[in-house]
Amino acid sequence: MQHVCTGLHAAVSDVLFLPIINMNPVNHSCMFSTLSFTERQARELCTETACVTFDQPLWLKAVEILASNSLNDVCRLGGFHMLMSFLGSNGTVMSGSGFSDALEIRYGPNAVTHMMSGKSFSRALRGYLLVDAAVTARLMSLVIPECSCSADVEAGSVDVVSEHIDVGSVEQLMSAFTSVWSNS
Repeated sequence: MQHVCTGLHAAVSDVLFLPIINMNPVNHSCMFSTLSFTERQARELCTETACVTFDQPLWLKAVEILASNSLNDVCRLGGFHMLMSFLGSNGTVMSGSGFSDALEIRYGPNAVTHMMSGKSFSRALRGYLLVDAAVTARLMSLVIPECSCSADVEAGSVDVVSEHIDVGSVEQLMSAFTSVWSNS
């Protein structure tokens, strides 16, 4: 930050209001003027490249405008949409692996479809944590055979099971993975 932030700076308590663009954000000229403005601001602040964060629909439009007009900006996808995209890509990569079958033990098939596409974010995150706990418990039972991990999971004493994951769901997933493991 010391290399980027050189020159005169406003005091800590100063608030600077940037202009509001009173246009439809989907409009090409609105996006282009916004990206041109951020590029000028970056140049004034002696920054090589401006980084602008958009939500997914506007991000697609902004990347298209940047590519066609060769502006010196970088468009970032917003945090929530980036996580949704990540969960959707995991669902695509894991399709056909039995991951959705494991999730269907706890959730319905329609819910699993939304979870695998990344649309049902909170449910997908909880399902991924449940599968992670079940796989970890299964792997621990293989690594340490004398340890009865299923009994430990029922007692709630396994470290991989957090207090937010119900033990019954983990036990169901463990038995499902055991049957899948023995069939493969």
